[in-house]
Amino acid sequence: MKKPPFDPGTKGWDALRLVRESSGSKGQSAHRRYYASMIHLREQVCGEVWSAEAHVAEGKCRLMEGDLEKAIGAFQQALLLGTPDRDILYLLGAAWYELGMYKKAEWMLSILIADVPDHAQGQYMLSLVYRELDRWDDVRESLKKAVDADPTHADACYRLANCFSLGGGMEAQEYAINLYRQALESEPDHAAALYNMGIYLVMLGRVDEAKIAHEALLPISDSLAEMLMMDIESSARRGKTS
Repeated sequence: MKKPPFDPGTKGWDALRLVRESSGSKGQSAHRRYYASMIHLREQVCGEVWSAEAHVAEGKCRLMEGDLEKAIGAFQQALLLGTPDRDILYLLGAAWYELGMYKKAEWMLSILIADVPDHAQGQYMLSLVYRELDRWDDVRESLKKAVDADPTHADACYRLANCFSLGGGMEAQEYAINLYRQALESEPDHAAALYNMGIYLVMLGRVDEAKIAHEALLPISDSLAEMLMMDIESSARRGKTS
């Protein structure tokens, strides 16, 4: 028996149309219309078994509710029905990661990046999975690919910088500082990047630059700014006694 053509029916099609319209709408009513359409769509999804798009929308709705297991079920159904939406592979991998099912997450995200190698968020999520699996060479490789695919991905730049700074020599620390700066170009309020950059600037003897990082950190995190200043002051004391 051949699979029937895509035909969500009158009610299902109307729900999908509402989702599309509300997703692109502006104004205060947009969110209200969106959730109303999602409720309508959920009522239809069980009866519209061949609507892959309906299952995709259902899964995304479940994700917004924090119901990861039901979201996974909906996304898997969409894959079985042949959805062309490759982001479903990412969402499945991310959901399994959140549930601590790291092998399944690795499997799904590996399929994604084999199909879409420049999927920066997929590469980044895979690096988080590898971290949980204690595969640090793979962590670094995935982060490199994420940064290559999207140089503005602040968290990927930050985590890749950490990989280079830990246990590395002066050259590695210099490269890490440049990556922290790259993260801050995209996300100026990235407190961890500012703090780590300041620490390594102090270690390299570039105290004036570390003070600039401290000034930028002050309005973001009092505690991290205080810790950085302690390192700056300690470095200054060492300089006087040497």
